[in-house]
Amino acid sequence: MNLSSLLHSILIAACLCLVIVNVTFAGSIHGINRLKCENRNAIQRFQNEKEVAEKRNRIEVLRNEMRIRSSQSHEIDAYIVTTYDEHHNHLDDDAEGRLEYISGFTGPIAYAAITSKSAGLWTESKYFELADRELDCGWKIFDIADDPTISMWLGKQVPENSYVGADPKAIPHQLWFEWERDLNREFLSMSKVKNLIDTIGGSSVASPRDFKIRTQNSTFSGLSWHNKTEALRETMRAHRFDAMVVTSLTEIAYLLNLRGGDFRYVPVFKAYLIVTHREIVLYTNRTKVSIEAELMMNFDFKTNSCFKQKCVIIKLYNDIWKDLRILSTSWNRVLMPSMNNFDLGVSEAIYSSVNREIIHERTSPIVYMRAQKNKVEREGMRHANIRDAVALCDTLSYLEERYMHGDQWTESLLAQQIDRPRHEQNLNRGLSFKTIIAFGKNAAKEYYYPTNYSDAEITNTNLLLIDSGGQYLDGTTSIARTIHLGVPTAEHKRAYTNVLMGMIRLSMLAFPEDLKPSEIDALIREPLWTAKQDYPHLSGYGIGSYLSAEESPIYISYTTKHKYALKDGYFFTVAPGYYKPNEFGVRVKNVFEVVNSDRKGFLEIRVISLVPFETKLIDKTMLSLNEKKWLNQYNARIREVVGDELKRQFKMPAFYWLMNHTEHIREYLTEDEYRKSSSYRLQFNLNYLLILTLILRLKSFIY
Repeated sequence: MNLSSLLHSILIAACLCLVIVNVTFAGSIHGINRLKCENRNAIQRFQNEKEVAEKRNRIEVLRNEMRIRSSQSHEIDAYIVTTYDEHHNHLDDDAEGRLEYISGFTGPIAYAAITSKSAGLWTESKYFELADRELDCGWKIFDIADDPTISMWLGKQVPENSYVGADPKAIPHQLWFEWERDLNREFLSMSKVKNLIDTIGGSSVASPRDFKIRTQNSTFSGLSWHNKTEALRETMRAHRFDAMVVTSLTEIAYLLNLRGGDFRYVPVFKAYLIVTHREIVLYTNRTKVSIEAELMMNFDFKTNSCFKQKCVIIKLYNDIWKDLRILSTSWNRVLMPSMNNFDLGVSEAIYSSVNREIIHERTSPIVYMRAQKNKVEREGMRHANIRDAVALCDTLSYLEERYMHGDQWTESLLAQQIDRPRHEQNLNRGLSFKTIIAFGKNAAKEYYYPTNYSDAEITNTNLLLIDSGGQYLDGTTSIARTIHLGVPTAEHKRAYTNVLMGMIRLSMLAFPEDLKPSEIDALIREPLWTAKQDYPHLSGYGIGSYLSAEESPIYISYTTKHKYALKDGYFFTVAPGYYKPNEFGVRVKNVFEVVNSDRKGFLEIRVISLVPFETKLIDKTMLSLNEKKWLNQYNARIREVVGDELKRQFKMPAFYWLMNHTEHIREYLTEDEYRKSSSYRLQFNLNYLLILTLILRLKSFIY
């Protein structure tokens, strides 16, 4: 082959490579690479074939409904579905929601858009693997935080001047406003339509559970409901608001000291609330109000109207729409809550039911009232975490004992075992979220629950991640521990210790009272950053008192700026982690309480989760003297508080397990350990440089 032929061949090969690269890039903007679609039949062998076929058919039924709607009014060329309900909950639950009904996706946060020929789903990157496994290959999957946005994608899928339908009850007003603005740029329009998923049968799968609305006794709440509502009214008067509309279920439950069971993991019930200076109107299912609630509320609940000063009027759930239009005619200023982290504000339907000229959007005052626990709630949170520690120590000791005797464990089997001891504890009312058990490479996934497809056997060769929590009448708990049933590697220990160091440094923190939550994130991540490592999720968030395990306003992330500061009585979780893809994962999580310091103007952080860390995973040469002292003090506190409770409950195997896992560690290194430590290497290098400098100076002096 001559030179010209060789150059010609190289040129052709280069062009082909360029074409392949361009095609690959073009495919990436249409969603993530659906590699698993090639093996879809193998993946779905674990699913019922009839169920798979039914879910594939549902999207065609929806498209037919879109055509019917188009013939009745203006044409609907696309329809948007979200994971939110009318109150914008995306709480983990076993009930199938609307988006899951139409797509099969079980992740907690997602949007979907369906056109006559295509379907796209937007979710966070940590749910990509789950979406790829659960969605039919006809779906495109996109990152919710990246381009193309849902509006950009629809601009390419449907003709200009088309209408995009959506249920305004299931979309927060702020999100609706953003989508409407972005769609207008694509020459498309948002159209408010009845929820089409309910029309085709989706509502039947998310029917409410059979429960009664019950009171949260002041023994646990610390304040009566009328004390709380009067405090809210004071705030309303200070800002000259005539009324406030409350749609957040956790805010309603907190304000009225009521709890329900519409969701498995958060004790709330579906309702709306209107608060004025003269009346409080609760819109919910009347039949679910228990006799206990009426008696405890001194008959303050009435079916039509009441004339007492301390009175709550109960009306039918759907009466809110008629009343908003009528009552708002007498209001000059009405407070409509806006988005605040986990509380997403009022829906577009609520917002558009009132004259927008009288609407004032701001963070709900109830968010800050709820976040700052009173004396009774603080005591309850501490006691709940002690009993929760007893349950988890009981489980971990049983796991180790049975594993040593040859029992075989899987992730799902261990999840069931962890849940059981919590139910035995006094005042327990179930779990605060779905238990996460992840072994080995599964623990490297930021979002993971064991399934038939992924359920792994637990062995002594890798790390085991346990993330769980409980609901108690006196508090909510959330805790994560990473353990090893065998001998960890040096890499395991380094990763674990870097994560633990961030937790310990936060636990020792004293800070000025104007510190913002985002400003402590760097302290938590610093050990990992020093090792050129990081984790993709936020570091922590607020936690409720017999409410949600994820509570506004606390949101610990260095990428998020806050105007509010931490206050005495705030409770929050912190969960640093490290995830090595396809290898292992580490996460530890504790609940913290913010308390006043003995120095005026300063606050401190107190850890109230009292479960031992995995001693065998700690590389003690990486810890400073103060970090070791803190760890010894923490272990001593666990032995005293949790150890006494274990003995009181006659759980002696768990007590001995706890004593073995909280042994005092040496606070000073041996000579061999010191020589291997980073401190020794740093000092050795400094001494070497000093000697070298002296030699050079002496040499110049001689010559």
